[in-house]
Amino acid sequence: MQIQLEKSDEPFVRKIILEELKNVFGEANLRKIIYEEVKRGLAESANAASKPKATGVEDYLTIDDVALMLCVKRATVLKMNVERKIPFDKPNKFPRYKRSDVLTYMKKIHVKSMDEIQKDVEEYTRVNLKR
Repeated sequence: MQIQLEKSDEPFVRKIILEELKNVFGEANLRKIIYEEVKRGLAESANAASKPKATGVEDYLTIDDVALMLCVKRATVLKMNVERKIPFDKPNKFPRYKRSDVLTYMKKIHVKSMDEIQKDVEEYTRVNLKR
């Protein structure tokens, strides 16, 4: 059985699905699951961007794609345009972003976890404090 939804029904249906998922997994676990899925998706995007393309054509993203990748609102991406934080092309009147530029920006704004900092400290002391 297939159900046709009107565009206006989407927010309502999303809310029902989210509530049902909260009931099944619990809110804290659901947040972890969503976080891991987003992280996995970003890692897959990074892997896909690092692979050379056979055609040599760069993968371009829209404002909405970039907003989704960065987990920000569309208006925030537009503000980033004005501030020139991410390079973009404007082949028509709408900006397009290279996937590699967005991923570079994401790496630049990444805040290291305590584990990553500890690994950096251990590596630094191992390399620089040889006796």
